[in-house]
Amino acid sequence: MTSPSSILSISVYFGLFGAAVRPCSPLLAVVTRGRFHLRRTDDGVAEPILDEDGNPSGTRYDCVVCGESYERPEVVASAQGGEICSPCLSADREGRHVLPAT
Repeated sequence: MTSPSSILSISVYFGLFGAAVRPCSPLLAVVTRGRFHLRRTDDGVAEPILDEDGNPSGTRYDCVVCGESYERPEVVASAQGGEICSPCLSADREGRHVLPAT
C-alpha cells in the first residue's frame, strides 16, 4: 500500500500543486522524518549496523544471491534465509527475499 506522504510527495514532484513548490518534494521526507515511508523497523540481522563508537560495522556478510561479501550496513536478512545485499534485494522482482512488514 502506498503511504499518504508518498502520494503527496509524488503529487508535488509532478507539479499538481504548481511549479513553484515542485523542488520542495524531497523536503516532505525530511519533514515527516521518513516515518511514513518505512515499511519495516528492523532489518532482521542480529548485529547492529553501527558499532559502539557510532561507526558503521565492518563485519562482512556473504549475499545469499550473488555470493559477494558486503559490510553490515549493506545487507538485510532474506526471507529465504541468510543475508542479502541491497543491490540484489533491489533486483528481486518477485519479492522472494523481502521480509514481511513488522
